[in-house]
Amino acid sequence: MNPQDKNRNIYIEKAKFQFEQKNNFLSAVFFIDTYNQFIHFQPNAVPISPNEIFLEFEESEYIKALEKSRDLLTKTAYVGAAIWNYNDSMTVEGAKERMRTEYPGFSEECYKAAESHSMQQMR
Repeated sequence: MNPQDKNRNIYIEKAKFQFEQKNNFLSAVFFIDTYNQFIHFQPNAVPISPNEIFLEFEESEYIKALEKSRDLLTKTAYVGAAIWNYNDSMTVEGAKERMRTEYPGFSEECYKAAESHSMQQMR
């Protein structure tokens, strides 16, 4: 198995776990979108389709979850700023609390992934 297929399978399993075991549609969409937006950009990579995870779903609900997922990843750079201790940044605890308050409903694994992404954004 090539590394790209391995990454794809990891994200499929994460999404399935969030949906099937945790009953968390929002977090499942987060992992689908994270893979599709940031991981699968290598040549010949196959994006994850929501149909691979959900037997049935409302397209409008999927789009709402997708928007929330993208906001969690793209609008939380303040967490990375706090972790890197940039001037005038808030405390790390305050930034993490703000992220969870502004973007509720995600699993802890999603918040940790967003923290990591925000650290990379703020390097």
